[in-house]
Amino acid sequence: HVALTWGMQGFDVSILSASVSNSWVSYNQYCEAGAKIQTRADALKDANVVMKINPPTHDEIAELPNGCALISLMYHSSNAE
Repeated sequence: HVALTWGMQGFDVSILSASVSNSWVSYNQYCEAGAKIQTRADALKDANVVMKINPPTHDEIAELPNGCALISLMYHSSNAE
């Protein structure tokens, strides 16, 4: 929902291609809202802000561009921990 809202407000939004198949939002809905469906490498290349549902791993943090903000406020209900 956040990605759709930000996309419709004119922000550049990228969604990881691997995430779309597990989302309740369809590929077409993301595209109609202006989001780009990209690989992790392409999405992170020029990212200023990264939003994640689950906390990032150490490897994911290492992939973030310098100066990039990370937002991860939610914890997915399927996480057993």
